[in-house]
Amino acid sequence: EAMVRIVDLLVDLLDLGQLGFVVKGKIHNGRAAFPAGDLLKLYYYGYLNRVRSSRRLEREARCNLEAIWLLRGRKPSYKTIADFRKDNPKAFVAAFKKLNALLRSENLFGKELIAVDGTKIRAQNAMKNNFNPKKVQRHLDHIEEKIQVYLQELDTADNDQEKAAVQNKIDTQNQRKQKYENIQNKLDAARDNHQNQISTTDPDARSLPKKMNIVEVSYNIQSAVDGKHHLVAHFDVTNENDTYALHPTAKAAMEDMEADTVTVLADKGYDTGSQLKDCQGDKIRAIVSPRQKNTSKKKKGFRKEDFKYDAQSDTYTCPAQKTLQTNGKEYTKNKGKHRKEYKVRVYKLPFETCNACPFKEDCAGNANLENSKGRPIERSEYDPYIEANRQRFKENRTLYKRRQAMV
Repeated sequence: EAMVRIVDLLVDLLDLGQLGFVVKGKIHNGRAAFPAGDLLKLYYYGYLNRVRSSRRLEREARCNLEAIWLLRGRKPSYKTIADFRKDNPKAFVAAFKKLNALLRSENLFGKELIAVDGTKIRAQNAMKNNFNPKKVQRHLDHIEEKIQVYLQELDTADNDQEKAAVQNKIDTQNQRKQKYENIQNKLDAARDNHQNQISTTDPDARSLPKKMNIVEVSYNIQSAVDGKHHLVAHFDVTNENDTYALHPTAKAAMEDMEADTVTVLADKGYDTGSQLKDCQGDKIRAIVSPRQKNTSKKKKGFRKEDFKYDAQSDTYTCPAQKTLQTNGKEYTKNKGKHRKEYKVRVYKLPFETCNACPFKEDCAGNANLENSKGRPIERSEYDPYIEANRQRFKENRTLYKRRQAMV
């Protein structure tokens, strides 16, 4: 059977009014409105065939035999198609959940293995209309420099005509200055909500790294796909990167499938200690590709991985077989503006022991140990979960290879 017949059947099973779709045509004036069910069928048909544009969907309804059969010969315009999506954002999500409930009732979800990944979708907002504090301050500084230049020109102008021309330039710069000061005020308000940027055309969008240092104003679509038939179990539209998306996406998918526990596969963008901890707490077995640490700055010497941790004694053993101990205190750290705070313990040897070690230069690298207390090793509160994930990844490489084929 053609998939178009399944689309036709599934949409006919839905109560579109109950799901929240806007039903038009109740007032019988002018041309009859297109049924909401037909427009939803057209969108589902487009999704299945990778046709997203409303203009292309209009063409499919006029030229494609399957689409013509699906709509019973009706030919909606691109504006009608686009408005249907614009008018029913929550109803589309409700329809997705309803269809997933149907898939669940037919045992089409395996409920054992899911793959999570993010897809960057460029927003309708140019980079020049996306602002952060540094960018705004750069504009304000440039405007202030130009105003000072024009003020000097105003002092040396010979006649009223020249003075008027220079004054117009100053007024224009003051208007630009007011514009960026207003943006700065909005940024100050956004920082109260833990945001460090705003987009003026598409306010919900954010500047996100894509690949190879390319940054675009975009959205990040988080998808969780079940391993049995590669059906989408859950999705979410976010304006953040993948760092803190693993646990909420996997947990929502598990709840949508009504699973008690699940194994989740994800790439290294999701390798975040706090997320791995949260997954373990909610019976989510995470297998995430470990981040590769940049060791180019330390071409020789000992890395943290060369120090062996013993959980029973809470100590590290260095390559010289000396035992590093901690004072038991926890210190708060933060890796950057996009990272949350976390706790660490510090392990080290007495200075005399480190200074007498034959491996001192290899261990310390370029650091000078003469005024230090020995090389410190930090252990994060999330290190146990990171180490457990690395071990699971090593033991399940074959299973992990299924990730790309699934999502």
